[in-house]
Formats: sequence, structure tokens, C-alpha cells
Amino acid sequence: MLRPHFLRRWTAGFLLVIIATAASIDYWGVQRLTEEARLEGREVLAAELRALHGVVFGVMAAALAAGAAIGYFASRRIARPIADVTRAADAIAGGDYRQRVPVDGAGELESLARAFNAMARQFEQRVETITRDRKELRAILGGMIEGVVAVDRDECVVHMNDAASRILGTSAEESAGRKIWEVCRIREICDTLSRALTSGDVQKGEARRMQKPRDQVIEVHAAPLRDSENALVGAVAVLHDVTELRMLAGVRQDFVANVSHELKTPIAAIRGLAETLAEDNAMPEETQKRFMVKIHNQSLRLSTLVMDLLTLARLDTDEGLLEAQPLDLREPVRATVQAFQGAADERGIRLELAVPEHAITVRGDQQALAQVVSNLLDNALKYTQRGGRVALRLTNSGNAARLAVEDTGIGMERRHLDRIFERFYRVDKARSRDLGGTGLGLAIVKHICLKHSGHVSVESALGQGSTFTVELPLAVAD
Repeated sequence: MLRPHFLRRWTAGFLLVIIATAASIDYWGVQRLTEEARLEGREVLAAELRALHGVVFGVMAAALAAGAAIGYFASRRIARPIADVTRAADAIAGGDYRQRVPVDGAGELESLARAFNAMARQFEQRVETITRDRKELRAILGGMIEGVVAVDRDECVVHMNDAASRILGTSAEESAGRKIWEVCRIREICDTLSRALTSGDVQKGEARRMQKPRDQVIEVHAAPLRDSENALVGAVAVLHDVTELRMLAGVRQDFVANVSHELKTPIAAIRGLAETLAEDNAMPEETQKRFMVKIHNQSLRLSTLVMDLLTLARLDTDEGLLEAQPLDLREPVRATVQAFQGAADERGIRLELAVPEHAITVRGDQQALAQVVSNLLDNALKYTQRGGRVALRLTNSGNAARLAVEDTGIGMERRHLDRIFERFYRVDKARSRDLGGTGLGLAIVKHICLKHSGHVSVESALGQGSTFTVELPLAVAD
């Protein structure tokens, strides 16, 4: 609504224009009367009319000049704020949301400037909120270990986080705007998204991606995306890489099956022998003693198996190896070799030990490290024939202590080397059981090494013996 002072300026200009128009009419009227008086010979009247003609001309010129000046300044006063608003609007449209219009003058233009600035502030706040929410959403999606892929109604990719890029073997930049089946070669994922778009319901699926050393297993959960009016606008899929979970589930199942089998064998033997002894009162004393020896051996095997399982359970928890402290690794090595010297002599195996004269200090649990040496040495003696040799060498290797246990035993084929440290894995199951092995010794060695931030490796060839090498970081001097 126009205000009074604005109307006054325009009214003044309008009146001046009217005066100028009236003056121009009078000017031409006076000029006509002057011409008629001159023709009739009335020179005095003509002279007076000519004088009046000059006055009218002056009034007309002054009125036109004043009207033009008022119109110029009025239009300039209106045009400048409008130009400021136009420039600010163009800047905001270009992304500069901090633009403001100067608030000066009065009346309608001041109200327009204030309203425009208020609108700009609200728009800036809303854009900042949207930008902040988008950054937070991208940060959340980028930090997820699950892959997230969003497509529109035409199955074109609108978003893909880093985890999904790794799972699908592509990049988010290259995938944006392209059909999902153009960037994803895993059919099950594309089909699950298509079903979600078609049905409008949550869909589930499972996909496999061929990889080495094992296939990648991916669980797919796809859900439709709807707008504020509940119209279907796309779909989003969450990809879970469950390869490790499936592998661990398989390992757990195998472990349970192996434990059940390993426990069942000595228990069944003990039960059968005990029942025979209890039911056969006429059994010869020599046979009874032989049965009792077998029961004793099976009970020892059962006890060893249970102890090994408890050791692995302890190593699998965060509470394992709480007594880690600096120790000279030569001590558990020497003590273990001395303890096995008698067994080596009985089997006719030459046992050699080479340790440096200076201390090799590591930080760890002495009992656990002694068990590492004991398990490796026991394994070497079991699979080395009479007349063979088992050698232990303890050395420094850079910032690590290296213990090598070398034997001249039966050795292993290369296909067994990657699995030899698995629980209950045996190269020769019958021979291992006959020798009293539980199949857990090397698994315990591996876990103890990992607890000490070290590792164990093996080199072997069938018929040429084996060499197990343990590397542990040296203790840092305080």
C-alpha cells in the first residue's frame, strides 16, 4: 500500500506536468491572438501579447524543467533500491547466501529491503541446515562398514558409499547417474533392488562374488524409498559382507564336530574297557593289567585334550598373558630342551641346541613361551625317525628374536602348509592319534605368538623334514 509521502512526491511532479501542459496551451493561444492583432493593425495590443507570450513561455519552460528534475530524482530514488534487490537476488541465485540489501530511505522501499533481508536470512539458515545434515549423512554413510547403494525410480545410482564401492569393485564417482546393472556385475544385488522397486516392500537376498582365496558372501537388504506423498521414488540397498562370519561359522561347526569326535574317542574307549573289566570276573590278571594301561593312556589323552582346549580358550580372551614381563628367551629354550633330552635319547634322535652368549630379551609370559618351545619340540621328535636330528637355533634378527626348530623327519606336502596351524588339522590323522597328538599343539603355538605380537611360519618338503620359525619382538629398553 502506497504511503502519503510517496504520494506527495508523485503528486507534485504530476501537478508540475499539468502546469507545463496548461502553460503550453496558453502559450499557443497567446501566440495566435498576437498574430490576429498584428493582422488587424493593432500593434500596441500585439506588443503586449508578445510580452505575455514571453512570460507564458518562461513559465512553461520552468514547469517542464521542474517536472523533469522531480521525475528524475524520484525515479532514481526508486530504481537504485530495486537494482540493489536485483543484484542481491542474482547473487543468492548464484550461491552467495550472505547477500543483503542496504536499508535506507523510507516507506515502501524500506519495507521491501527489510522483507528481502529477512527472506535471505531464513534462506541462508535453511541452506546451512540442509548442507550440515547432508554432510552428517555422508559422514555417517561413509563411516559405515556396510555398503549402501541408493537408486532412483529408473534404477540409476544416486548414492554409493565407500564400503559399497569396495564390495562392488567400482567407484562412487563413476557410478553416479548410471544404471545399477551397468556398474554392478552381481546379479543378485540388481535383482533384489528391482524387486524392491516393483513390489514396494523390503526384499532380502544373498550374493556371491568370485574371489581368491575364498568367495565373498554378501547379504543384501533392499527397501523402497518414498517421498512426502508416499510415492515410490527409488530404493536403497544395504550390503553386508558376511564372508568372515560365514567362515567363522564354518570353523565353529568344524571345531564343535572335531571336539565332539576327539572327546568321544577316549571316552568310548575308557567306557568299553571299564565295562569289560566290570563284567568279566574271570579275566586273566595279565589282560586286566593291559586293559588298565589302555584306560590310563586314554585318560591321559583326554586330560591333555581338555587342557589344550582350556589353553586355547584362555588365549582367545583379552585376559590372556597378563603376566607379561621382560625375560631372557634363552631360559625357557634351555629348560625345555633339557626336559626333552631323555625322550630324544630313547628314540635315538640327536638333539642340538644353539643359543647366543648374550641375552635375548623379549617381553612376555615365560610359561606360555616355554609351551611354544615344548609344542614345537614335541612335534619335531614325534615325526622324526630313529637316527634323525632335531636342532633348535635362537638368534637375533633385526628387532626380533628368532627361534627355529628344524628336524629331519617325514616332512609335509605344500598343500598342508597353509592349514597346519588350524585347530584339529592333521596331515596324517592315524599317525597323529597313534603318537598321542590332539591336533591343537600348533594352534596353541600360533595363538601364543599372536599374543606376543609375533608370528610363526613353516617350511617343509615331503621326506626332507620341516623347519618351524617363531619371531618375537625384542623388549624395548626402558
